[in-house]
Amino acid sequence: MTTGLLTSSINNLFQKKLSKPTEPNITKYKTFNKLYNTTSRQLKIRYYDEVFNSNKHNIKQTWIELRKLLEKQNDKNICPDFFIINNKKVTDKTEIAELCYNYFVNVGKNVQSKIPKQN
Repeated sequence: MTTGLLTSSINNLFQKKLSKPTEPNITKYKTFNKLYNTTSRQLKIRYYDEVFNSNKHNIKQTWIELRKLLEKQNDKNICPDFFIINNKKVTDKTEIAELCYNYFVNVGKNVQSKIPKQN
């Protein structure tokens, strides 16, 4: 059965359940919906089992499939357009780079100055 037919069947049964909420209509919908969800889960499990078994020796492809599964895009090159530093919106990339550099260069000194000295 195609996806279209399944969707159509679910929609038709759901509409019947809503328009004529008799016990047989509700039972038909619940039975079909349960069967559909169970079958769908089993097919997804089988699909991903095959995908990961076929790529078990290819770590790069495994990670590609995991990202697809998690719907995660490759966002290595994504950088915000601006930063708010000291309540000021900074958009110039050079200035952002300099501010980040200064922050990380001085972070050790700043943390150390906040630690109370012990006698």
